[in-house]
Amino acid sequence: MYIDVVPDKNKSFYVHTSGYNVKVYGTKFNISTYSGSPSSVVLVEGSVALQSVDRQELFLLPEEQAVYSEATGTFDTRKVDVHSFISWKDGYLTFEDIPVTEALKQIERYYNLSFNYGDNVSFQGLTCTGKIILSDNLDNVMTALTLISATKFKKEGKLRITSKTMCLPNA
Repeated sequence: MYIDVVPDKNKSFYVHTSGYNVKVYGTKFNISTYSGSPSSVVLVEGSVALQSVDRQELFLLPEEQAVYSEATGTFDTRKVDVHSFISWKDGYLTFEDIPVTEALKQIERYYNLSFNYGDNVSFQGLTCTGKIILSDNLDNVMTALTLISATKFKKEGKLRITSKTMCLPNA
């Protein structure tokens, strides 16, 4: 979710997640809390403070990402290119050396679909770098993905995604 909040000293604005709260001081930020993926906040501009249960507030600086660890209730922060996290709102996805599996997760979320891979399909070590325009035609999106990664796809009733370098045993 991308949020743009105007500062108001008389009213506090909070975002509550299952593990922490975000206090907003007038800002633009992206928050991601998908099941099966680490929860994170990316600050585009302005100021936010993050607070998990029984922890001190953590203030983010612009162009920082905080990734929440449910196990420890703490955040890991790092500098990031915010465009990789907010480009979806402008109609495209930007990938900078991310695992193919993460790119596929983002496509699944955007198009509300699920990919199935065979037991012998492994994307371990394969990454993507590039930009995919989010169109109404999923074939175009998948073709763009194959151009920025070492994968290929085929429609056989369902989408089948494989590694270009993968060796499959004879059937």
